[in-house]
Amino acid sequence: MNVRYRWQRVAALALLLLTFLIPVSAASAQTTDKQDAFGVGLGGSQETFEAKYNAPTSKSGANDFAKGVQYKVSGYKSVFVYWHGGYSAHIVLNATSGWSEKKAVDIANRFLPTDVQDNGQATELSDKSVLIPGHSDALGKRFSAKTYKTYGVGGDQGDLRVLLIPNKSGSEVGTIDIAIGAGDELSGSTTQTATKTTTKTTTQETPTPKAKKGSTDEATYLKTVRKNVDDLQKSVDDFSTLIAKGSNITDAEYKDLIGILTQWLAAPSDASALTAPAGYEDLQQAYEGAANDLSDASLNLTNYLANGGKDQSLLTEASAKLKSAKSELQQADQLLTDAGY
Repeated sequence: MNVRYRWQRVAALALLLLTFLIPVSAASAQTTDKQDAFGVGLGGSQETFEAKYNAPTSKSGANDFAKGVQYKVSGYKSVFVYWHGGYSAHIVLNATSGWSEKKAVDIANRFLPTDVQDNGQATELSDKSVLIPGHSDALGKRFSAKTYKTYGVGGDQGDLRVLLIPNKSGSEVGTIDIAIGAGDELSGSTTQTATKTTTKTTTQETPTPKAKKGSTDEATYLKTVRKNVDDLQKSVDDFSTLIAKGSNITDAEYKDLIGILTQWLAAPSDASALTAPAGYEDLQQAYEGAANDLSDASLNLTNYLANGGKDQSLLTEASAKLKSAKSELQQADQLLTDAGY
């Protein structure tokens, strides 16, 4: 293939598609708008959080870093947030029953800055809680060193920690406690007793077995759809990042672009292999809709590249399909969050 013309086609893709595909990953790297790194998570604004989860149900702990104001969020028994200057400095998520440690880490990651990095080993405390240290440069710009000192949380500016607290039975995680700092404000009952090396804030999720056709295993279904939806959302973000490079795209990146299109072609097969348990029909519909739209977009884009970029109608159709898929993925993501996944 003539490299020069390949660059021209990718540049044309960028011009058309970037008008509506702006991934968080690209935005956080290319703009000074710090809100992109936080969303509804630690360091995010109260305005953004309440736009998604509505106003608090109780403000009795508004002036107490250890408590915060209470919110009613679908999928959780209760949620508490402490706001410092209009930004979240402490978030507590309470389970309706319990989560596995791995699932709790997955949920915690949804409430962390996008640039979070490991900052040491996870540690099991004397009360069997697990303390996971992390660091975010974006968070360091959000809160000053004085703020860290004010609340006695320890650590350096930008440090954060996740505390996984067991439920009454001790068999599952009942509370996810996320805050700025290193955890120095925690009570003496959380003295470190052992170091764990298997759980970190940025631990990658291991593949979840797919639910078999006709399965009514609710947990397996939700875990599978969560993983697949996350994978597809990441692929859309990666796709946008690649086409944004236009004529600067490398050979390796072009191969990655084709790999994403191949991934989208297979998405409908993965989606249709699942049968939603009762009550999750809307989730399955959103997931399958996104998968089908991505597959259609892939076919249009592949044909566009194959014919030398001559048929602009293929790009127009692909744009519409990608826009629809992005909306459906967001809907699926929200339904999964509401279900506690």
